Amino acid sequence: MDTNKELERIRCHATRFREAMDKIYFGSDSSYLSKFPKACCHHACVLLKRYFLEKRLGEFETISGNHPTDEGSRHHWLRKDDVIVDITADQFGREAVIVTRASEWHDSLDGSPLQTSQDNENVLWEGNGFWKGYIQAYESILKSIQHD
Repeated sequence: MDTNKELERIRCHATRFREAMDKIYFGSDSSYLSKFPKACCHHACVLLKRYFLEKRLGEFETISGNHPTDEGSRHHWLRKDDVIVDITADQFGREAVIVTRASEWHDSLDGSPLQTSQDNENVLWEGNGFWKGYIQAYESILKSIQHD
């Protein structure tokens, strides 16, 4: 596939996903997505990564970098090869959806792949325990996308 077309397809799906997340009320302060997009970058990555797989956009890895404003905390985004996807950067005054092949800002965060167990990924989508919240959120996002 033409790399520009691939980038545009990724951007289209990332934007659609982010717009759906913006429309949803994720619950009270106890919900891990209640303050979206603030402090939700890892959760958003888990959900978006699943969506990209279902849309056959390939396997993305979650990148964990230094938090730009809170020393000791982390910021997360997705990457596949040289493509960077971040749908929560607006919490730092950036665009709400970033899909690009180069980002000085992301480079400055000194990111590296987040190591996750395949077992954790499987548990997530089997709906056990804590992860049921992800499934409920994901289903709400998909419903919102389908209604647009």
